[in-house]
Amino acid sequence: MGSASAVKRRARLRGAVLVVMAAGACCSASAAPFAYVANHRGNSVSVVDLGSSSVATTVSVGIAPFGIANAPGISRVYASNHGSDSVSVINSAINTVVVTISVGARPAGIAVTPNAARVYVANFGANSISVIDTATNAVSATIPVGANPNGVAVSPNGAQVLVTNSRDDTVSLINTTTNLVSATIPVQTGPVNVAFNPVQPRAYVANTGSASVSVIDTNTGSVLTTVRVGAYPHGLAVASGGGSIWVSNAFDNNLMRIETAGNTVAQTVALSAYPAGIGLSAAGNLLFVARMNAGNIAVVNPATGLINSILAVGAGPLGLAGFDVVVSDVIFQNGFE
Repeated sequence: MGSASAVKRRARLRGAVLVVMAAGACCSASAAPFAYVANHRGNSVSVVDLGSSSVATTVSVGIAPFGIANAPGISRVYASNHGSDSVSVINSAINTVVVTISVGARPAGIAVTPNAARVYVANFGANSISVIDTATNAVSATIPVGANPNGVAVSPNGAQVLVTNSRDDTVSLINTTTNLVSATIPVQTGPVNVAFNPVQPRAYVANTGSASVSVIDTNTGSVLTTVRVGAYPHGLAVASGGGSIWVSNAFDNNLMRIETAGNTVAQTVALSAYPAGIGLSAAGNLLFVARMNAGNIAVVNPATGLINSILAVGAGPLGLAGFDVVVSDVIFQNGFE
């Protein structure tokens, strides 16, 4: 089992960044969209065919993949390997690892810029961010941030990167033009995940230690308000219109929907087995939730709060990417066995 401190550290690390980007076609413009699941305990990435509601293939990566980012415009998927201090680069056209890039110690969250030119990786054990040039597959910069950086998100216009520093209870704001920290924002205890609002100058931070979500004004770099949620908030997914955000509360085994207009909790959905990363379809009609202790993805109907179906993936699914496409809920009614 390991020491108490090791168990606590592993629990804290489970706040993986959910990267929500449009999924790319595998082989042609008419092919179904694909999404990706980082299996933290399985050392693999599951490739999900959203057209047939099935796992198309499983790709072996490094040790303990944590975060995952999709760059469909260049047919690449990036998985941070927490246990091997590296990033696996998958060619999504052939679902094969084409290169492995060394980064800092214990990489966690990972995010790609909208133009797919750079990837930002949070090095939890090195208190830094590695910036990868996607054209050369090399680290082009290393940015010092706070203690134990965990989650990473890039703004919709690519101008800002937010990094949660889980040990010193802050968020680093990085200017992507200079790759320098322009502000350090105090939040609450144990921030792990962060997500931008796609249409408003807002970002949301899941604070595991204080069971809350901090709402940040990205224009001023200040906290506007704090929303009380469940125990150990983990995954975050913002609706495409910016009107709501879903939060997974891993220790309470539920999901909560926050309405962004008033920053209030409007809905709670029970979901067992340590709900972790979340993906929300573009139409808002399906939630995809990684259940880390069950080894599957639950497909939830947000309107009813009921599970439509279950998709078995690898061991310890944690990070998700590519689930924010328009998908028919009929496909997922009974598609997962």
